[in-house]
Amino acid sequence: MPGALYFCQGFGKLNTAIDANISAADVSIAPQSGRLHIFDRKTNIKFLIDSGSDVSCLPISKTNRKLVPEPIQLTAANNTKIYTYGSKLLDVDLGLRRSFKWKFILASVPFAIIGADFLKHFDLIIDLKRQRLIDTITKLNRYGKIPTGLNTASIKLSSGNTIYHRILA
Repeated sequence: MPGALYFCQGFGKLNTAIDANISAADVSIAPQSGRLHIFDRKTNIKFLIDSGSDVSCLPISKTNRKLVPEPIQLTAANNTKIYTYGSKLLDVDLGLRRSFKWKFILASVPFAIIGADFLKHFDLIIDLKRQRLIDTITKLNRYGKIPTGLNTASIKLSSGNTIYHRILA
């Protein structure tokens, strides 16, 4: 399926778009999603390690589904609302030989997320190339898994026939 890919040169009003017509056959999509998952040995929770998420969240359990949503809402990358239901303090074991006690937001998310707030507070770095989480304090690292076959890409090619493509052209 052919599409248009636009590269921009410059910044602000002075940028110019370079049209590079490509087809789906020209694009090599890696079989991995680029999302690192690490299993917590203490709580038996699999966490998505996501530096793009501002806050760390836990999915609400079946017993907590009766809770009334709080007025504070989060927003997903696709602009949908995420309802919150309070918070929960967890002592997470990431296999890095130190304690990670953190207050996670209970939210209507499909899986547990360790976000930028957690990563920054504990000085952790994500290494997607080597599929690991690095502790800059202890210099230890923990290997995780990057699931294959998941369609979780944030950037997708489109046909080039949308109003946005016409504006940019």
